[in-house]
Amino acid sequence: MKLMRRSVTLILFCAASWFLPACSPANPAPGAGPHGPALVRRSAATYRFYDVAGAEPAEMLASMRAAAPGGSAGYGRTDWAVGWRAAWSAAGSTCRASRVNVTTNAVVTLPRWTAPSGSPPRVEAQWDSFVVALSRHEAGHVDLATAAGRQVRQAIEQMSASSCSGMDARARVEAAAILDAYRARNEEYDARTRHGATQNAVWPYVSTGAALETRPDSASAARPAAADSAQRHRPRTWGSPRP
Repeated sequence: MKLMRRSVTLILFCAASWFLPACSPANPAPGAGPHGPALVRRSAATYRFYDVAGAEPAEMLASMRAAAPGGSAGYGRTDWAVGWRAAWSAAGSTCRASRVNVTTNAVVTLPRWTAPSGSPPRVEAQWDSFVVALSRHEAGHVDLATAAGRQVRQAIEQMSASSCSGMDARARVEAAAILDAYRARNEEYDARTRHGATQNAVWPYVSTGAALETRPDSASAARPAAADSAQRHRPRTWGSPRP
């Protein structure tokens, strides 16, 4: 039974991270070498990257729109899932959790650009600033996922009843309510930051985070877009019966 549930858990998480073929190992991160930007990372997350082509901002924007997991709606993505298992035991007339195991998984997908030979230094500097700002925004989503897992643990640990019967069902209801609340907090975070725009996660990069009109003759012919995707947080919860 446990092995079966773990298999289902893995399938759910891979499905949420549809951009990752078979949940393959992470590609090397920008910044891992001596010339890349130092991304804002969270140890609780796994990082994946998609490649961006072009030498000028308009070309790079078109490439991101074609390759990003959120399409033209956004260029960064965070998928997360929270799972739990609990063992219940009765002491006298009170049943409590004797063991609680909570797992929070997060996958952050970011763009990766390798500057072609002869690319303008200003574009390289703008890209570094943009992708660091985007990684900072996504780190905020990872922090919320981690907090959700922590609150699920606390809620289950604090549960008690006169009988252990039905404790798993109660725990599932508690966990689902917590994840609903954190889904709303993720949406509020995106609304408050305008999907990262107020954190300078816009491309072409604007240091104030404000959207500027591109020149009419630009190949992009659009405003710089906030880089975060609105349709990417898919919190899930699952629980197990008593071991």
